Amino acid sequence: MTMLSDRATGGLEQAIARALEELEAGAAPLASPEALRALAADLDRLGWFGVLVAASEAPPPSDELYEDIIDGIRRGLVAALGEAGPGPAPGAEPPPAPEPLAPSAQPRALAPLEELIERHLARPLLAGEPSPEQAASPDQGVGPRGRRAARTTRRAIAEALYEHFGLDEHGLFVEDVERVLDLFRSAGAGSSDTKAFIRGLSRLSSDAARFIVGLFPGHIQTVYELTRRTAERREVEAVFDEYAPPAIWKRLPAVLKALIQKDKRLRLAITLWARLHGVDIRPEHVHGVERYLEVKSSRALLERLLARAEQRAALLAFHDRRRAVFEALLRALERSGPVP
Repeated sequence: MTMLSDRATGGLEQAIARALEELEAGAAPLASPEALRALAADLDRLGWFGVLVAASEAPPPSDELYEDIIDGIRRGLVAALGEAGPGPAPGAEPPPAPEPLAPSAQPRALAPLEELIERHLARPLLAGEPSPEQAASPDQGVGPRGRRAARTTRRAIAEALYEHFGLDEHGLFVEDVERVLDLFRSAGAGSSDTKAFIRGLSRLSSDAARFIVGLFPGHIQTVYELTRRTAERREVEAVFDEYAPPAIWKRLPAVLKALIQKDKRLRLAITLWARLHGVDIRPEHVHGVERYLEVKSSRALLERLLARAEQRAALLAFHDRRRAVFEALLRALERSGPVP
């Protein structure tokens, strides 16, 4: 009997567990037990976006590509702060205006991204507001001040990415990038939750929500209201509360396959996740993953991931080397809550 997981990749984990059981029963092996167990361990760390990128034909991660994108975000955060720091405390004298740089002068190096994110999250407090430690306290939750600071941070990151990639030319808005970042929060490696992930996918657009809700029986009225743009978010998300994780797992490949085909916001999400991990993924790489997303079986995707062991290892090693950056980003997204 295989253990049920609440993680969004639980369906793939269950398929690997079954393959191991079949191996013990003498069935034709999908792979060696060692390879299957290594893949199961990688799934938790990769999350669904890492799975999709690893399964694609995209090249290995590049430090140069990563640094270019991170530099764009850093500049956006510095601009949003108005300086390279959090500013004076309430009541303090403002610092003198900096002297103009000579034309030949080089701008000073920007602070590391994780430091800039923390500066954003620790903006000067107003009287009576919780401290950054209180705002992040698990017992008290994120207070109003901490939530506002985190949402401001998320907005600044989204604007920087929007500008960096020229997304206005693709008919996208900064709010679309914020929803993508929110989806990253729900699909975070090692912490993804099945229901949080399906909710995040449904928030990408009304069309995405309508398609996803339509896969769950008994919700014709909600689909109709989504068509008329009159459905409220709580009505949509209440649909997923009726189902246990396995009922959602088995629908995820169909959801991802359809949204890759139909929703540019999911394609943007895959692209941004890959680029933030230094992977120069292209539209043909994103669409190429569709062939591995079978509705009734995970076998094709598992076979592909087993064959891409080197790419999986490269992604995980890249992530580990920059763990501080990704943890700071995830911390800001977790504190910000869902996009309104």
